[in-house]
Amino acid sequence: MALVLDNGDNRPPDWQDFIGIVCLLFINATVSYIEETNAGEAADALMQALAPKSKVLRDGIYAETDASILVPGDIITIRLGDIIPADARLLEGDPLLVDQSSLTGESVAVTKRPGEAVYSGSICKQGEIEALVIATGIHTFFGKAAHLVDTTHHTAIEEMAGMDILCSDKTGTLTLNRLTVDRAIIELTSATADKDMLILTASHASRIENQDPIDLAICSMLPSIQDARKGIKEVHFLPFNPTDKRTAMTYITSDGNMHRATKGAPEQILALAANRQAIETKVHEIINKYAEHGLRSLGVAYQEVPEQKKDSPGGPWEMLGLLPLFDPPRHDTCDTVHRALELGVSVKMITGDQLAIAKETGRRLGMGTNMYPSTALFSKDKDGHGDLGIAGMDPHDLIEQADGFAGEI
Repeated sequence: MALVLDNGDNRPPDWQDFIGIVCLLFINATVSYIEETNAGEAADALMQALAPKSKVLRDGIYAETDASILVPGDIITIRLGDIIPADARLLEGDPLLVDQSSLTGESVAVTKRPGEAVYSGSICKQGEIEALVIATGIHTFFGKAAHLVDTTHHTAIEEMAGMDILCSDKTGTLTLNRLTVDRAIIELTSATADKDMLILTASHASRIENQDPIDLAICSMLPSIQDARKGIKEVHFLPFNPTDKRTAMTYITSDGNMHRATKGAPEQILALAANRQAIETKVHEIINKYAEHGLRSLGVAYQEVPEQKKDSPGGPWEMLGLLPLFDPPRHDTCDTVHRALELGVSVKMITGDQLAIAKETGRRLGMGTNMYPSTALFSKDKDGHGDLGIAGMDPHDLIEQADGFAGEI
């Protein structure tokens, strides 16, 4: 190009400019190649370092190996903090507490018992157990779901210019994927308690190490996590189990008296309360109010232990109140959604969480609450055939009119 431009009007070629430009292009290409090669090697090394590992039983010996070489029939060990490397069925042992938010959008960990299946990509939050691998790779629950997704590759400019609907996941994208106690709407059921006392009592019944999302949410309400044990001496901690559906801690205060705090499913805590009949109606009203707004309820109770023994039944339980738990929106999500709407882009929520939780998140973000369960997309007509949406609407029309869908995987 330099030669052509400089050769006008019968002028001789400017070889100096030509050689200079060629040299610059060669240097630029060389530097770019070296940088991309180094970046690729660094990324490969990082991916290898981050590749999931698993303890697998081979030839009667447990050995740590890459999850990529697991095959159905292998026996693996799942422990606290492990990313489950494959779909597996739990063998004999104690129940596990598993975080499936990456699969379902559900912020609260679920309990998995022996005989039940756990899925690749989930995280073990509590417990240790052996499991039998039943599926790996694209044959796992996650792999099958990913295989159904059609991926297109566009440049950012092309994609933004042609977009009029943006579908977004909820958990971890629109929200923080971290449970939070909404202090403003905490409800008390005891005349002798206040919100600070309720939170402190709940923190006594929480672990301060190896915390699950609920314990972390409660202890985060304190000025310091160490305040959960300030001025008391732990005697015994009862971890959560599927039968009792609550945690409890027996402790001694600085005056030498023994007390016990517990938190858990509201119905279980209410059943303990000595004044159950007096507060039962109010408790159910609070639970229903929270549920309407997509909030989870957590009951908190307290008792004195005059026998000064950790195994003694103690005095009458007093239910102090209920804590509302919610996965809050990210601090910048609301502004981002509003800017998208101003630009004519409709933002829709796609979540595996419950419908009430999806609607509450949409309300807080200004996205609207016209949301439906995923089952509303397809239903049979009156003759029992054909795919129709809710109220006989065409699924395509329903998708355009809805603000989001819940219960999606």
